[in-house]
Amino acid sequence: MHTDRTDNAEQTTGPDYWLALSADLRAAADRVASIAGTPAPEVHTNLSLHVGPFIERGSGERRPVVDAIADALGGTAAEVGSGAFWEHRADVTVGALGVTAWTRIPAPEDAELVALRARVAELEAERAGGAR
Repeated sequence: MHTDRTDNAEQTTGPDYWLALSADLRAAADRVASIAGTPAPEVHTNLSLHVGPFIERGSGERRPVVDAIADALGGTAAEVGSGAFWEHRADVTVGALGVTAWTRIPAPEDAELVALRARVAELEAERAGGAR
């Protein structure tokens, strides 16, 4: 893995993170272009933009970032289950490049469990009213 960083990457704490990231992506694309003309087996390309840490806490602040990335790429984000976890995720294709932007979110409440809780609350209210 080549880990050289462009000068732009060092500016990520500076004026605009997204401009620095796009410059890094262009630099990576230029490096890939340097192997033009060589045989290519079946190649699947994907860029993954994981927004934030791998925890659910704070997902409310990160969802709009995923939505902005999706919008910029002409896609829409949705809540999807991924194994035991849930993500706010957008999958977009730009030419031959698959782009995924995502963040971890809390699992939605089970509809049946919500209904059962509501029924329990209703029964408890009835019982409390009859105890007078």
